Amino acid sequence: MKQYALRDWNAEKVARWTSYGLLVVIAVVFVLFFLVGYNRPYAENPNFREPLLTGMVVAFVLLLLFTAIVVAVWSLIKTSRMRDEDASSYNGIPARRIALAVAGGTILLMVLAWLFGSNKTMMVNGNSFTNSFWLKTADMFVCSILVLLTAAIIATLYATWRSRHNTAP
Repeated sequence: MKQYALRDWNAEKVARWTSYGLLVVIAVVFVLFFLVGYNRPYAENPNFREPLLTGMVVAFVLLLLFTAIVVAVWSLIKTSRMRDEDASSYNGIPARRIALAVAGGTILLMVLAWLFGSNKTMMVNGNSFTNSFWLKTADMFVCSILVLLTAAIIATLYATWRSRHNTAP
């Protein structure tokens, strides 16, 4: 039987198997959520549902969020230690300028989305939600996600079109 050592795996293989593992765990959590006790009526208002495993889904999402934050911070620290401080470009690509532009653009987008976000009162589960800060914050995330997803789709389509037509920059 062939032995596999994790330290012998390249980054692509680790990322692929990590993705497969996460997809399986996410699928199991959400299948359990919808199949086990999903249609329980809410005690105070029987018109609403109170799924049995809501706490498990919330805890799982918080665990994923915490893990993503830890990995992002670790990656930033590791990258900053490995990067040559004098090299602002790699193979003619202005990597530092691109990284700063992306980070600055994302922060600017989020600030503008929050400033111009709606704080209009909403009805949530039959109750009026009036907290202006959280309404604007939720609107900021929704708008930022839509803008960034649209930009990612456009960039992907452009890169695909450009690679198929072999046009030089």
